[in-house]
Amino acid sequence: MKLSAAVMLIVPLMLSGTPNVGAQECGPNCPICSGSVFSTETMLSTSTILTRALVFPDGEETFITGVKMALSPRLDVGVSYLATSRSVVFTARTLLLQEQELRPGIVAGIGSVRADASDQSIFLSLTKNLEDVLGPPIRISLGAAGYLKDGDRLYPIGTVSYFYKEKVLPFISYDGLNINYGISLFLSETLNVGVMYVENRYLGLSTGLRISR
Repeated sequence: MKLSAAVMLIVPLMLSGTPNVGAQECGPNCPICSGSVFSTETMLSTSTILTRALVFPDGEETFITGVKMALSPRLDVGVSYLATSRSVVFTARTLLLQEQELRPGIVAGIGSVRADASDQSIFLSLTKNLEDVLGPPIRISLGAAGYLKDGDRLYPIGTVSYFYKEKVLPFISYDGLNINYGISLFLSETLNVGVMYVENRYLGLSTGLRISR
């Protein structure tokens, strides 16, 4: 199975999710909780399951593991376990409009929902793969995020990544509060490893496994 080229940029349009995990001050599009930078597609294929694990030795959350899968071509869901705080976080995304050559797609959903339903957030974003237009494998998404409990406030969010030769995926993201950086190396079609620097202070390692059903 050939991995699709991708890149995500999500900036001001208003709505996507992540909670305040322990004492870490992550924004509403935290790449750790949402897993937004661990997939190279807008939506997962129904034949694919993604698993991931992250280690942050000096972070408030030192170990995080999660899984994401598609329930249909237009709906994928994910769940993550944060070991230090013993929290479970849920996410769900739906594709409202399929992108075409010159038209962006629209993705919406809920993110970072804890088992006790606290810190629930919603998002809306426009997304477009620039490879068809400009050539390089870059995807741009425009959006914003907000917490349901604080409905009158919106957070600009953004991520840019570049899937170089279907092997290397560097990214930079703004989660609504912080800038985060990272790079993943795809060792095969199923396995990737990476390093992340989040909230301008926590260095972490990641690994991901793609399972075809």
